[in-house]
Amino acid sequence: MKSDSLNSQQAERERADLECDPRINLRASDEKVCGVTTDSVGIVGAGMAGLACALQLTSKGIPCAIFEASDAPGGRIRTDFYEGFRLDRGFQVLQTAYPEARAVLDYPALKLCSFNPGALVYSQGDWKLMADPWRKPSTAWASLNSGFANFADFWKLYRLRQRLLSTSIEQLWDEPELPTIDYLQKKVGFSKSLIEAFFRPWYSGIFLESELQTTSRFFNFVFKMLAEGQAALPALGMQQIPEQLASRLPQGTIHYLSRVEKIDGQTLIFTNGKKESFSTIVLATDGLSAIRLSEGFIPVTKTCSTACLYFSCEIPHAAHRWLMLNGDGHGPVNNLCFPAGVSPDYAPAGKTLISASVVGAAAQADPEKLQSEVRDQIESWFRLKSKSHSQANPWLGSPLPQLEHLRTYRIEHALPAQPVGKLSGSRLKHDFRPAMLRPGLYSAGDYLETASIQGAMTSGRRVAEAIANH
Repeated sequence: MKSDSLNSQQAERERADLECDPRINLRASDEKVCGVTTDSVGIVGAGMAGLACALQLTSKGIPCAIFEASDAPGGRIRTDFYEGFRLDRGFQVLQTAYPEARAVLDYPALKLCSFNPGALVYSQGDWKLMADPWRKPSTAWASLNSGFANFADFWKLYRLRQRLLSTSIEQLWDEPELPTIDYLQKKVGFSKSLIEAFFRPWYSGIFLESELQTTSRFFNFVFKMLAEGQAALPALGMQQIPEQLASRLPQGTIHYLSRVEKIDGQTLIFTNGKKESFSTIVLATDGLSAIRLSEGFIPVTKTCSTACLYFSCEIPHAAHRWLMLNGDGHGPVNNLCFPAGVSPDYAPAGKTLISASVVGAAAQADPEKLQSEVRDQIESWFRLKSKSHSQANPWLGSPLPQLEHLRTYRIEHALPAQPVGKLSGSRLKHDFRPAMLRPGLYSAGDYLETASIQGAMTSGRRVAEAIANH
């Protein structure tokens, strides 16, 4: 099989792979932009923020139209069907405790499949378990014997967990903040070994930055969500989430393959020369596109990058639901998982799918070099049988099979950075007033709130409510 490396723009054009899956409905490239009235709302972007905005407007009887540059909804949440495998464009999960997701999404219809609460950590030449003993009590002894967490660490984990479970999300935004690394070291007081082996790789994979300079407010938010819910995948891939939202909109609401080139007053100008005017326009694109289209109203936002490499092999494996972390910091891989161990629909029968994530500058390395280094690291991790944890080797003691590279997704602007000062209480409480850039022009997106599905959906809903109440 020929291996290839795709950036996020190239991935949008890989329509041929999607055609292999009859369950994915491709939209015609010659779909016309029509049926729009001047008193309706024009939404640019069918990502989670744009879909949430449209759903809220529709529920209030306000007509709207979404214009999406690609061929399907989802924005950064997309899944490709490739040679029988489901490849999410970058490793992503749904935190089931997200309040907005709970309120809007139909979880049973998504057939959510959950990871185990915790992780297997590669440290000092072997796999060690660091699980949530309050939700999976049978793992308590193994976690205590990990070698990098002591009794004092678990007491501090318990106190932090109890405090955050009893603190509302709104209260979190008003707490004093520090860079996460300083918060873990100085405020909570975790041991250096626990921070380096567990917290750094775990939260690097969430923040997409390994220095842990993200605000402690977002750390506490994520910790609370993990304690209250589960990290899950829809059975048929992450794209099922935006597809579910899109299916609830009136037919014809979303116009695919309709890229907006610029905005002139209240008029959208498309790359094909067409123009459509609206009384209200919502920029629900990614942050960089919103900056380009916002007439200078949105400042440049720093972003974080990642790469996700997929490999397969011929040997099937048992249900492997652990996220696996690089706890010693050597090599490019930050975390690894077996998506088909969580949901069997991610891989064809008799095959294994491996997802390896790389964070930060390492994700921008030469594609062939990165692929080779990631492959070597995976093989070194599984070449020997784990002495500490029997579930670490998904092939149950069999020799490591030959890995075949499927794809590499390089996502340069995967998430907006969230340093100290980004998540202010006055902006993130229920009384938050959405970003009205000027009369008739709003912006929505996770870069305005938390860099998460929760943030994108909340931003879209709040913008719709502001328009309805204007």
